[in-house]
Amino acid sequence: RYLLSLQAVRAQPTIAWYAKRLRPLRDLQQPLMTITLDDLRQAYARLAGRKVKYQHHPSGRAPIDEPLSPATLRGYVRAWRAFFNWCVDENLLTISPARKLALPGLPKQPPKAISRADLQRIIEAARLSSVRDYAIVCVLADSACRVGGLCAMTLDNLELDRRQAIVRSKGQTAFILFTDRTAAAIRAYLDERPIVASRALFINERGKPLKPGGVHSLLDRLADSANVIGRHNPHAFRHGGAREALR
Repeated sequence: RYLLSLQAVRAQPTIAWYAKRLRPLRDLQQPLMTITLDDLRQAYARLAGRKVKYQHHPSGRAPIDEPLSPATLRGYVRAWRAFFNWCVDENLLTISPARKLALPGLPKQPPKAISRADLQRIIEAARLSSVRDYAIVCVLADSACRVGGLCAMTLDNLELDRRQAIVRSKGQTAFILFTDRTAAAIRAYLDERPIVASRALFINERGKPLKPGGVHSLLDRLADSANVIGRHNPHAFRHGGAREALR
C-alpha cells in the first residue's frame, strides 16, 4: 500500500529505491503493530555489519567485499522513517517506532563533480570507442541531464537543428540543451544506428533501449581505458555541468 501511494508522486526508480530499503522490515517477519525502536536498531546493526555491497543491484553490478557506505545506511534509515510516518498518517499506527532512530552521520565528501581533466579523458576515450559512446558522453557533458533523461531520449523528441531535446525524468518533462559538437556527434551516430523497432535514441547491442545501468557500465569501461580513478558516474557529469555553467 505504501509503494502504491508513491505512484502518483514519485518516479519508478525512486519507488524501487524505497522498495529495496524496506526489505529489512519485511525480513523482521512480525506484525506492523509489534515493531519497536529496538527491532529497528537491531535491523540497522545487521546492515551495518554486512561485509558485502551491491547485492541484488538493479544495474546487475557485481557484489564486492566491502561494508555498506554511510550514505547507503543513511538511506535505509530515511526510508524507514518515511514509511512509518506514512503508517501514522494512514492511522495504521499511533506513533512511529522510527521517530527516535538516529540518522548516521556522513563523512566529509570530496566534490561530486567529475574533474575537468577526467572529463576530457573520458570524452576522448569515448571518441575512440564508437560514435554511439561519443554521442552519449557528449550529451551528458553538455546538458547536465539525469541518466534517466538521457535514456528517455527518443528519435521523436530530438531537435538537432535547435540543439535541444525533450526528455522525461523523475516524473517531469523538460528541455535539455546541447552544443554544436554534441549535435554533430548525434548526427554521426544516427548515420550508423541500426534500424530497429525501438524509437529510443540510444540502443544497446541487442537493439533495445539503453538503460541507466548500461550507461553506468559504459562510463566505467571508458574510465578504465582512460585511467580515470575519480568520480565519473552520470551524476558526476550533472554536477560538472552545473560547475561549468557557474564558471
